[in-house]
Amino acid sequence: MSTLDAERTDLPDADDLHTHSVGTTVKQYTETLLILASFLSFAAMTAGWWGKWHYLLDLASQLRVQATIVLLVSGLILWLLGRKRVGGASLLFGGGLCLSMLPYYWPTDPVTGKTYRLMTANVLTRNTNKAAVLKWIAETDPDFVVLQETNAAWTSAMERGLHDQYPYRRLMPRDDNFGIAMFSKHRWSKCDVVSFSMETMLPSLVAEFSLPNGEPLRLIATHPLPPMRHSTWSDRNRAFLGIADHAKRYGSQRMIVAGDLNCTPWSYWFRRLLKQSGLRDASLGQGLQSTWNPTSLPLPGMMIDHVLVGAEIKVADRVVGPGIGSDHRPVIVDFR
Repeated sequence: MSTLDAERTDLPDADDLHTHSVGTTVKQYTETLLILASFLSFAAMTAGWWGKWHYLLDLASQLRVQATIVLLVSGLILWLLGRKRVGGASLLFGGGLCLSMLPYYWPTDPVTGKTYRLMTANVLTRNTNKAAVLKWIAETDPDFVVLQETNAAWTSAMERGLHDQYPYRRLMPRDDNFGIAMFSKHRWSKCDVVSFSMETMLPSLVAEFSLPNGEPLRLIATHPLPPMRHSTWSDRNRAFLGIADHAKRYGSQRMIVAGDLNCTPWSYWFRRLLKQSGLRDASLGQGLQSTWNPTSLPLPGMMIDHVLVGAEIKVADRVVGPGIGSDHRPVIVDFR
């Protein structure tokens, strides 16, 4: 074999060059997509800090869980691909967001003694699976049931199905996704229909109880507008202000607010509601659980269905139930 032939055998063949080129291109595209995803997540969280001022900025703040997942996964992959600077930055920012969620996992003192159970669920007006809701209520046996998006068909079915177990009920059916209903095993002294925003006059329910253990309870069932444009965002925020004013007027120590608030805990307006009302999120110490996912895809949803409790109310447990045919899942809270 000549020297020239020997040199030729050392050259990479065309297939090797093609494979190397494809591998390099895939790696570059992967890095670019991951960097873009990290940047968009960072931008959304940064924009959310100014959610007080515009509904789009507020909507960005709602995506904290999703942004955290993207930043941690993208950062880890970028780090492993050798992009340590940008990967490290993504991991650092994602880790900071994780720390902001720590209060939801910090253990709370155990609750002893007699507890009561509350269920809240947005049943979705067009949902026809009323049997699933009745089945879940029968299985969990709550003392109080709060339902949103109840039209005439829903209130009729729930009244028939819950008639024997829940003698106290107030039904406000509507066909515009803002009907509301409350069922109780315990006698209330009154259950009023109120509107926390004078602009839209959407109905909320306020019931006053003297519980069997002698403790008073003021239970508010509410469902403000979704903040999908400036006008509905402003009205939701006005409703939050109305709830806070109500809490100041009547005292929030033995108060519970339950319903689809169309807001995650990361919103400026949610934090403002808690601060002004003196209420706290019943999820603290119970973990973060998605309650709303408008798709059937296995993606992390949003925590927009809430139970807020006053200072004298102790939360023993909070769980999110299974699918009931709605885009929302029910929330169960045990309290004392």
